[in-house]
Amino acid sequence: SGEGDVGVKDESAFSETFHRLEAIGFFPDTKRSYFTFGAGSRWDDVEALRYTDIDAFQTFFGYAQWQFKPIESLEIISGLRADHHSQYGGRVTPKLSASYRLKNVTLKAAYGSGFKSPDFRQLYLDFNNEVVGYNVFGTEVLAERLATLETQGVIEQIYIQPSDLGTLSPETSQSFNGGLVFRSPDKKWVWEANVFHNNIHQLIDVVAVAQKTNRQLVYSYQNQNQVITEGLDASVKYALNQKWSFRGGLQFLQTRDVEVQEQVEQGKVFTKSEGELVSRRMNEDEYAGLFGRSPWTSNFKVAYKFQKANAQVYARWVWKSSYIAYDLNGNLIADTQDDKAPGFHTVNLTGSWDLGAFSYAVTLKNLLNNQSVQYLPGNAGIQVFGTITYNIKTKQNERK
Repeated sequence: SGEGDVGVKDESAFSETFHRLEAIGFFPDTKRSYFTFGAGSRWDDVEALRYTDIDAFQTFFGYAQWQFKPIESLEIISGLRADHHSQYGGRVTPKLSASYRLKNVTLKAAYGSGFKSPDFRQLYLDFNNEVVGYNVFGTEVLAERLATLETQGVIEQIYIQPSDLGTLSPETSQSFNGGLVFRSPDKKWVWEANVFHNNIHQLIDVVAVAQKTNRQLVYSYQNQNQVITEGLDASVKYALNQKWSFRGGLQFLQTRDVEVQEQVEQGKVFTKSEGELVSRRMNEDEYAGLFGRSPWTSNFKVAYKFQKANAQVYARWVWKSSYIAYDLNGNLIADTQDDKAPGFHTVNLTGSWDLGAFSYAVTLKNLLNNQSVQYLPGNAGIQVFGTITYNIKTKQNERK
């Protein structure tokens, strides 16, 4: 976001780099047991002209995983990971999963935990999309940059004061999921269904803090004390032949902030509808969970393989139902009186080609040119992406 005279350095410039070193080992002790272990470190550094006294982040980690098949139809995977962050301390996160295969049905269950510390982007990012017109600020620079925009007269309304966001803390989580997979005897059909439950403490979430005079938003980040996300998803795959394949999926998601829900149930949260001058107690059925989460998501994919050319092309359609976009009544809670974004759908087209050790891919994103200045600032029309990948073959890769 260039400001000032030509030749003057942009003080909002932000550049983040990281270096990662990791060593991985494998130990197949028997045909039914496989052990993986590793350790490493990551160094994150940032260059920001406005902030010169930012310390680099160092993370050290180690992990081990045991894959065990006591019988041919049962597989158990257990793992343990330890992380230590120079700013946010350490955490040990275990995981455990099991799958049991019957004739055409596989039953699955898993438990896992996670740890994620705030990164430089969430703390110090100073981003202005000059094409679309929205801003994203890290929590440490939000107050200053928002005040600058106010001085420039480009802020229409402030939804959340920077002081209400607080200081970002690390995010921890526990997840449970279970499901089943059914494969037809002819192997053409695969049906899968799962239920999931995630308990997240100090969720680092994107939040809209203000609206600009151009109808675009100013975003930042905040912690949600204790969040529950749960639901179910189902998918079906069909292989018509060696060339054509189809896949469809549907997900239902429910979210809630545990503390907020308790306050709503106790009658401690107030809201008001558009046009009302006096606030009233919020009803329990008006609480809408987290901002920006669509309760329903669906997708469909069709793919075609050119076997002789070792290439494929596929199209993917994604639909998301309406959701609460941002707070309008000032209670900092997503409720049915806030701004509701309409549902939307997108179509992407991808072609890929493997030639020896090289892989080439071209993606056309948002083919339907679905845009919304207010609700989809990242959908800047039809976009084209290209990638080239070189694969270094090793004995370990060949064994896999």
